[in-house]
Amino acid sequence: MAETKALQFDDGLLRLDINGNGILTFNPSDFNVYQRFFGLLKELPQLEKRYAAEVEQPGSEDDSFALAGRELDRARELDREIKDKLGVAFGPGNDFDALLGGANLMAVGNNGQRVITNLLNALAPYIEEGAKRHQQEAAEAALRSRAQRRAVQQG
Repeated sequence: MAETKALQFDDGLLRLDINGNGILTFNPSDFNVYQRFFGLLKELPQLEKRYAAEVEQPGSEDDSFALAGRELDRARELDREIKDKLGVAFGPGNDFDALLGGANLMAVGNNGQRVITNLLNALAPYIEEGAKRHQQEAAEAALRSRAQRRAVQQG
């Protein structure tokens, strides 16, 4: 029987405990994460407008139970849609429903901001630092490569 060996290497992953609900894992220096994260930030105002229009605005329907049921269904659908977008942004294996303890992303926190806004604001410094680190390392690698080419040309 063949022996299984473990390969361990630095994959750059950051692991953040999200409010004690679970671990969010992603590489903050991955430009794909950076791009998807800031795309979601840009999209957030439109998502909030949709939520307000489709869920928070009372309808003109006489049957308040039917109206409330539809609003709750729509709130759940929009929450799932946004959590799916977060999953795409940060990569597979990150279950944002579990990471947020089942909270609806459009719920309001104690500070008056939506949960999604608080989450993205809390994550932004990690993403920005990772992107800066990536750019710095890429610039240093380019300088090393240029120096090596010069050495070869002169040697």
